[in-house]
Amino acid sequence: MKQDVQRVLLSVVGHERLTAKEIAFHAGITNTHDTAPAVRKHIRNLIADGSPIGSDGSGFYMITEREEYEDVLEGLQSRCDAIQKRIVDITGAYNAMRDSRHTDVNLDIKDRCRYFVIYIAETANIPYQAVWTMAYRKLQKLTKVDLCTLPDWYQGSILNYVVNKGMAKDLYSVLQELEGVLL
Repeated sequence: MKQDVQRVLLSVVGHERLTAKEIAFHAGITNTHDTAPAVRKHIRNLIADGSPIGSDGSGFYMITEREEYEDVLEGLQSRCDAIQKRIVDITGAYNAMRDSRHTDVNLDIKDRCRYFVIYIAETANIPYQAVWTMAYRKLQKLTKVDLCTLPDWYQGSILNYVVNKGMAKDLYSVLQELEGVLL
């Protein structure tokens, strides 16, 4: 199959371009999607094997001239730049969302505590469980409630116990202290 794709591309002359669908037809590749993912995979493999194959908005071709080579590199660099910008934008948006969820007054206190732990753990680069453990130990000292000896049915969600006992604001205050210490 890969050799068939290469044969088709080598038969292209001048500045002619072939779409992936056209290459699939001429190479005898059947049962492909309109964008011919199998052809694209073969093209990537051919490039990795040393075939100088370029592409632009009108299709694929064998690179034979310096200008074509430079155009392909310019197009690839432009795509890399756009992807890098998207990475920066997504990272900024995620960090802004992560950094503000625990202060969102529209969320209930339980969710704000949960998001606060995520924020502290990710910002300090420590496990979530470590933040929960520090917070619960500090809360135990503050409230004099031994959270470690709660009944088995509460062990799965000490946070629910804290919320049900009206200690969520105390937990949030403890998390604010931890934020100051860890960050």
